Amino acid sequence: MRESKSPLTIQLTDDKTEAKVRATMLPMSVKDIEDAIGALAMARAQMQPPIPVEYPQDHSAHRHQGTHYYVAWDFLAGTPSISFRSPAFGWLKFMIPTDQVPAMCAALMEAKEMSEQAKNALPQ
Repeated sequence: MRESKSPLTIQLTDDKTEAKVRATMLPMSVKDIEDAIGALAMARAQMQPPIPVEYPQDHSAHRHQGTHYYVAWDFLAGTPSISFRSPAFGWLKFMIPTDQVPAMCAALMEAKEMSEQAKNALPQ
């Protein structure tokens, strides 16, 4: 059994616009890869410029097909949560403020209607 050593060392510059990343050549298990992705994600969350709050209309976002999801009440946070399975990033859990649930449901229904309209507009 190999010793437990992080395969990545990540250090942000003082202005947080760059990260110095050192990767070691160790055999990496699935868990090691997931831990490395998590460490990179945590570093990115601290970097400048921050991830925009609004959806980026000018460039693409990570796109996943056939995503599974799980909706639940998160007892620790005291809010509803929705989790999405990403083949690349694992399960990602998002806390949904209770007052935003109706707007989220309405937005999903609107997107569903637009999808149905687009399908109906296709030539038969």
